[in-house]
Amino acid sequence: MADKTKRNAKIFSFNYDIAESIVNYARKVSEEGLTKGTWGNISVRDGGYVYITPSGFPYDKLTPKHITVVDNEGRKVYGELTPSSELP
Repeated sequence: MADKTKRNAKIFSFNYDIAESIVNYARKVSEEGLTKGTWGNISVRDGGYVYITPSGFPYDKLTPKHITVVDNEGRKVYGELTPSSELP
């Protein structure tokens, strides 16, 4: 009998293009003065995952490796930084 955990497990694959798009928009928001300091967040939903800017990280220093990813239950599945505190 197959292990149900393995059979039902989702395999996450980081989408660099999504992360890069978030970084590009974050820079535009920062350059246009539409946010102050580290306020706000930018996120993209991709299927069962949300790519989101990290909490307390300045947009002008952001790179794709800083983007965090959470599943629909809010569990972090990718990234070393803490996801935005604005997540539910």
